[in-house]
Amino acid sequence: MDKLLENSPWPLAIVIIAVFFFLMFRLQISGAIDRFRGASFGNKSLDVSGNQASGAVEKQKQMEGPIGAKAVAAPDTAPASHRMPPSSDVYGPVEHQIRTALTGAKLSSDLEKAWLIRSLAEARIQRGHEMVYRLVLGSQINLILLANTANPPTIERAREIFEQAKLSFPTIYTKFEFDAWKQFPINVGLLRTDTTTEGVSIFRITPVGRDFLHYLVDNTLTEGKAG
Repeated sequence: MDKLLENSPWPLAIVIIAVFFFLMFRLQISGAIDRFRGASFGNKSLDVSGNQASGAVEKQKQMEGPIGAKAVAAPDTAPASHRMPPSSDVYGPVEHQIRTALTGAKLSSDLEKAWLIRSLAEARIQRGHEMVYRLVLGSQINLILLANTANPPTIERAREIFEQAKLSFPTIYTKFEFDAWKQFPINVGLLRTDTTTEGVSIFRITPVGRDFLHYLVDNTLTEGKAG
């Protein structure tokens, strides 16, 4: 990404400013993150929406709908996403900076749109990584790291990692079984299972999983995590 920005006609400062654009539409795109908010396996579930209870392996409550009756909008009232945003003392100065930067860049509408979309996509992925990191266990990160090598771990090797973690953190693993443990990084898109030509089941890292490892490095989260 850094190399791309260096060669781009759009200055780095504009890309950074564009990320702030994400804040203006966080409500509209929050629904797109829903696909990433819950992971279920067997009779267990994990919520990565940020509203989870303490404990990485505690069963999460189902997200309930809004309390009270829904307000009925007048038939001729446009939804909030189709109206100009209201003035804001908080967002207004940032919006002004973005508009000024975009005007000065003199980009074509297609190029401007493409970089704004990329900034929103990057912000969405980063938010997803942050939510997953809240729940992922240290032993699961070790499994992801092994899956990023030339010799990805087998199911048997994964079980060894699980059993060692179970001995080191007995409280966490009191009601946390191996199938649930190995399924979480798969359900959130960091790993996938594969079968070798010899019929051996192995774990392989996904592109999102590699980006997650970069996220850990970029945010100095490489220190060992409990679990």
